[in-house]
Amino acid sequence: QQQQQQQQQQQGLERPRGTGNRPYGSSTLGRSQTSLVPPPSVNQFDELAGSALSSFAGPSGDDVAPSLSSRLSSRHRLGTDNYQERPLVLPCSPPEVWRRTPRIARPPGAIVSQTPPAHRLSLERTNGNFQNLMVSSEGPLYEDHNILMELSVLPYRKGEMGRPCVDFEIGILNRSSNSVHEVRLQAADSMRGSQCKMQIQPSTDVRAGGNTLRKQQRICFRGQLDVIGPFDAVPQVDLSYLLPDNLGLQARLRLPLAITRLMSPAQLEAKSLVELWNAPDFGHSEVSVVCTVRGSLLNKNGPFAVWKSMELGDTFRCYPSITDDSGRGVMLAASYPERSGSALDVLVRGELGAPSHLEKKNGSSLSGEETACRVAVRSPSHPVNRAVAQVLLDMLCDAPESAAAA
Repeated sequence: QQQQQQQQQQQGLERPRGTGNRPYGSSTLGRSQTSLVPPPSVNQFDELAGSALSSFAGPSGDDVAPSLSSRLSSRHRLGTDNYQERPLVLPCSPPEVWRRTPRIARPPGAIVSQTPPAHRLSLERTNGNFQNLMVSSEGPLYEDHNILMELSVLPYRKGEMGRPCVDFEIGILNRSSNSVHEVRLQAADSMRGSQCKMQIQPSTDVRAGGNTLRKQQRICFRGQLDVIGPFDAVPQVDLSYLLPDNLGLQARLRLPLAITRLMSPAQLEAKSLVELWNAPDFGHSEVSVVCTVRGSLLNKNGPFAVWKSMELGDTFRCYPSITDDSGRGVMLAASYPERSGSALDVLVRGELGAPSHLEKKNGSSLSGEETACRVAVRSPSHPVNRAVAQVLLDMLCDAPESAAAA
């Protein structure tokens, strides 16, 4: 028996190497897989240590844990589909930042001035049309008991000297039972000194038949907007007409032709966006504002409707993988074309709901104000940031309740 035991032990020591030398001889894993060590888990508060969210630089050498991107690629090579990337987390803006941010109650609205003053329903309808046209290419803009004014916008093109150029068409329909005389539409003098130039010309039919509209007759004006540089004030037009009793209307209107007509969704990775957001040249040129979100927007789907509105009809790309501590924030990005041919990355962050125990500069409290939204725009260009911030205010806020008489 002792001899048999010695023979068995000797055979175990001399067992050939290879697949027959696996523990218990039952595993089907290759050698490279059985030697893998599970990667370390990522804490949800590390905010991707090694990215631009943290200035910490870890030690070099073998003690450095592999980065998230390398671990993800390793998992991808192993063919495991059940691994989900943890979201990137940006800290919420502290109360002091909210307190220092300028607060805007209401943007200008679509009707700058009108004589006689517009009725409330006409104001609300025109402002709603203005917001719809900021994200669409055609639709009604201004309407009253006598006329309907519609706008159609073409995609921008390169004009003289490589400048962006936006072509548009404005149609005016007489929907009253009387004739409308002296229908005029021209660029407002408020555009002098602006970073864009606008030309409006009546169609050939209007010049031949005069400026009188019979019942259900429509006239057309063709316009062109030449963009010299980033502009935050959208172009304005003066509209006027007379009725048979010599009563009429004079109105100055803002056209929904904003800088975002030239922009397109960004192609950035989420991690690259976070790095840009924390870059010094982006942070130094930030334009931020605290506004009150209109109730009609919040009543639809809450924060989701707000973030969808900030996409401006898919002009901005939303990054749901980037969140904040409260879960009520959003990050978006788009590209603005420069004359050199390169694209300028424009980043937008929205935070809905004021922090607790926040006081305004005048001492009144903002605590619990769920309709307050902090909008921050970052890119290397301060004029671009200011222009995009103005567009977002037009989309998020209610317009003034009344338009001043001209």
